[in-house]
Parts: sequence; structure tokens; C-alpha cells
Amino acid sequence: MRSHGETADNPLRKGGRFKVMFGFARAITRPPLRYHPTSGNFMMSMAQDRESWIEAFSQMQAHTATGPLQISLVDVDADTITLRMPITNASRQPMGLLHGGVSMVLAETAASMHSCWGLDLSRSYPVGIEINGSHLRSARDGHVLAKASIVRRTRTLVVHSIEIVHEETGDLLCTSRVTNLIREHRP
Repeated sequence: MRSHGETADNPLRKGGRFKVMFGFARAITRPPLRYHPTSGNFMMSMAQDRESWIEAFSQMQAHTATGPLQISLVDVDADTITLRMPITNASRQPMGLLHGGVSMVLAETAASMHSCWGLDLSRSYPVGIEINGSHLRSARDGHVLAKASIVRRTRTLVVHSIEIVHEETGDLLCTSRVTNLIREHRP
């Protein structure tokens, strides 16, 4: 007799750990983060200078959501990070406005990336555990800037406040808060 989720044609599911969601079981797997394309060669492991971050950000774009959304790194330091994104069809909702979910992707990208500042990513990594946002205005075209500022940084948590501004008009489109948990790699 097979256990829930175990199939004859999928030997990887036999005896593994499962997470049941919506009536479906899926195997819980964790890629070895040290060798994953978005972190294994991620030069931000120890870098704390702007030029290294810009280079590392451009290298990782092909492997993450930042590529299709054309998100670019404008500036970074120990306290803040600023990302820029054009409003294109990829980032619009059906009514032609900037999609609120894309604003949340931009906010979480800024906060999660900046949470890496000063971390040795071969030992620990940030994981988003909470995000909220208030959409204050809308935009149809142009570019948006997301500036994430640290509210509080502890050994295990980093909280950022993010403001998303329409670059051309200066209008505040969205405010967000993101909390990242700093997790250590398991041996």
C-alpha cells in the first residue's frame, strides 16, 4: 500500500517528506543554496561596496523575477537600497495600471536584497516572512523607484520600510513594510 502522494512512477516521493496543500502532496526539497545560480556565485556574500553590488545584481537578473520586470539597481549603502523599474506590459494589470502585485515584488526584492548586506551568504540567508503594502496612487507609464530603508536590524530579523515613487512625477504610489528572517544554512 502506498502512502499519500507516493506513486509508482515517481520514486523520489517514496519515503520523503511531504507538504499537503489543497489536497495535493508535494515533496519538500531544498536546493543546496550555496550552489544555486542566484546565490552560489552571488558576489554579495561579503561585499559592502556599491560597485560589487551592481555587478552581482546584473549577474543574478537572468535567474530571478528581476529580469523579466527589468528591475535595476540604482544605489545601495549600509542603510538603504534603491531599485528602478519601467512600467511595461509585463508590470501592468488589465486596466493598464501598474499592478499592485508587481509593486509588492519590487518592495520585497529591495528589502530581501538589502537584507543580504553584511551577510556571509555561505552561512546564512534572508527569508521574507511578512509583507504589507498600501497602494496610494496609480501610474500607467514611465518608471518607478523603490527605496528601502532599514527600520530595525537584529541578528535574526531585518525590517525595511519601502516607498515606491513614480520617477517622472514624484508621486508616492505605494508604501510597504517587509520583514526578513535571517536563517542559517543547515549542514
